[in-house]
Amino acid sequence: MKGNACVLLSAFAIITVVECKHPNNVCKTFPDYYTRLTNRHCWYNPDVTAEAPQLVLSHGYQLELYEVITEDFYILQVFRIPPKNKNNKGIVFLQHPSLGSCANWIDLGNVSLAFLLADAGYDVWMGNARGNKYSNKHVYLSPNSNEYWNHSFHEMGLYDFPAQFDLVRKQTGYKNKINLISHSMGATSAFVYASLRPQHASENIKLFICWTPVAYMKETSPIAKIVAPFTNLLMFIVERLNLMNLAPPNGLMHSILKLLCTKIPWTMELCVLARGTLGGYNPKSFLPERLPLIIYQNFAGMSAKAYAHYGQIISAGGRFQFYDYGNKLNRLYYHSVNPPLYPIKNIKIPMSFMYGQKDILADEKDVLNFYNKLPIEARYGVKKIDGYVHLDFQYGKDVEKIVFNCTINILDQFRSVNSTK
Repeated sequence: MKGNACVLLSAFAIITVVECKHPNNVCKTFPDYYTRLTNRHCWYNPDVTAEAPQLVLSHGYQLELYEVITEDFYILQVFRIPPKNKNNKGIVFLQHPSLGSCANWIDLGNVSLAFLLADAGYDVWMGNARGNKYSNKHVYLSPNSNEYWNHSFHEMGLYDFPAQFDLVRKQTGYKNKINLISHSMGATSAFVYASLRPQHASENIKLFICWTPVAYMKETSPIAKIVAPFTNLLMFIVERLNLMNLAPPNGLMHSILKLLCTKIPWTMELCVLARGTLGGYNPKSFLPERLPLIIYQNFAGMSAKAYAHYGQIISAGGRFQFYDYGNKLNRLYYHSVNPPLYPIKNIKIPMSFMYGQKDILADEKDVLNFYNKLPIEARYGVKKIDGYVHLDFQYGKDVEKIVFNCTINILDQFRSVNSTK
């Protein structure tokens, strides 16, 4: 960690209360959206468009904001929600999936995982990967430059995690190791971190809970397999058009999706079906009232190179490998024509996996294959969630009961068993 700063906020910082009637923006069913303004099954959810600090403060939680500089000079913002009671059960660090931000852990109202953890007595910290709207600064580079966006989940694991964890340990007096919970690309980054910085991981991480872990991708989504062979061509085009930030908040793509997926009822269902082609779709576990949340809170910024890295893994038969720069640069960087595999044999921290039965991005075969390749001391357990798809771990029906409470139980059980260690 090269530097950090803290800002303490409280719920009393909310400025004014004005009597105004907001138009309804969420409904129970897709047909309800046709008459959303007058339909009694529709209502106004302020969390849809709220920024992360608002999400925390408006639900009555204390918030601390920190900044930390990584070894390669990216400036990251880290959010902290102190435990609600004096019975501090330890530290939990939450790392969001691709396209998202720390808002993904606090946008479901009082049943959000971060709030449930704080209520249960955990000291909650939330990371923001480089490039998202809360971590879009650099000591030297402009976020408008392609050079700034020249990173994938590799750099997130190699540089972002160590800097953030060093910050957390310093601010908490080095008393307790960190429980890490990561989702999707957040888990991928954590695998990079734990395999390439095993000593740092062993010294700082107590338990790692992985939701829908993406690493091996041999059996992944058919759509992803179709697109993967064109990865290098697409990257060439994206670089030339200066579109390395694939998901800028309020950019052209985001504006179009906000129109099609939150304003026009008949296209809203098409948005859900389109999203399902990548991560799976189960109508029984999807709540139409959460679609606006998904659209507004999940375009926080993401490097095209991160998706290209996944595309290369798929094209290589699912190998969990370093970024492929082509024969010439591979020889320079890796002293080999082919990029090396991530050395997962180095991972020593206990890992608990959770995945969805109907997830076609983090396919069951890939998840179990990866888990079984881990060293025995790193295998803490695997849980399959019947009927769940990739996105359900954030927004699925009864996710607070099916995933969040289960996650807290795993933390509590591990804490109980290892309380004397």
